[in-house]
Amino acid sequence: TAVRTAGALERYADRFPSNKAQTSSEFIGDPTLDPERSWQADLELKARYDRAAFEVSSFARHLSNYITLEPAPDAEPMLPLPIFAEGPFRYTNGTATFYGGEASASWAARPSLTASLSGSYLWGQNLETDQPALGVAPLRGDLGLRYEPPQGRFYVESTLSAAAGQDRVADVLGETPTDGYVALDFKGGLDVGWGVTLEGGVTNLTDIEYVDHLNAQNPYSGAPIPEPGRVFFLGVAYDF
Repeated sequence: TAVRTAGALERYADRFPSNKAQTSSEFIGDPTLDPERSWQADLELKARYDRAAFEVSSFARHLSNYITLEPAPDAEPMLPLPIFAEGPFRYTNGTATFYGGEASASWAARPSLTASLSGSYLWGQNLETDQPALGVAPLRGDLGLRYEPPQGRFYVESTLSAAAGQDRVADVLGETPTDGYVALDFKGGLDVGWGVTLEGGVTNLTDIEYVDHLNAQNPYSGAPIPEPGRVFFLGVAYDF
C-alpha cells in the first residue's frame, strides 16, 4: 500500500488557472481532502538469452480517497474573460481502479544490428462518476532498429513510435478524445576520440501533425496543443 497527501494547490487553490492533463481551467482546492491510499499488486517476468531478451510487467491498483476533480457550477470564474470552455473545477475525493502493463523485447539479428519492440497500456475508471479516470494515456508502442559495430565507434538508430486513439475520456471534466498517430525519428552518433562524442538526428522525420493525448488544450481556443513538427538536433558530449 501507499499513501499520498494532497498538495498545496489541491488544498488551498482559489480558482487557480492551470491545467491538469488536457483540462485547462480554474481549480479550487479543498482543505479537508483525505489522504489518497492505494493498494497495488504487481507481476513481472523477465527472460534473457544469448541474442534476445524479453520483459513483461503488469499491475492492478485500487485507490480510496482518490484525489480527482469535479465540476464546481456554484463558483464564478476568477478571470473576467471566458477563456476557459469548462470549469471551474474543485478537487475532491473519490474511488478509482487502474490496470496496466508494459512489455519489451530485443533481438540481436547480427552482432552489430539490434531490433527492439516495446509497448504499454493503462486503463483507469473513476468509480464515483462511472467515467474513465482523467488523463489516461492510450495504448502506445515503439519499434526500433540500431546499427552499432562491435568496436562501438559510431551508431545509427531509427525509432517508429505509435499511439492508438483514445476515446475513453472524462468528458464531464473537459477531456476530449484524440486520434492515434505514427511518428518516425532518426539519430546517430560518432566517437571522435579524446572523450568527445557527436550526436545528431531528426525527430518527426515525416513532419506529421499530431497530438499526444496528455497535451494541454489552448485555454483561448480549446484546441489541443500539437507536438513539434520536424526538428533537427546536433550535440557534443565530452567525458572527463
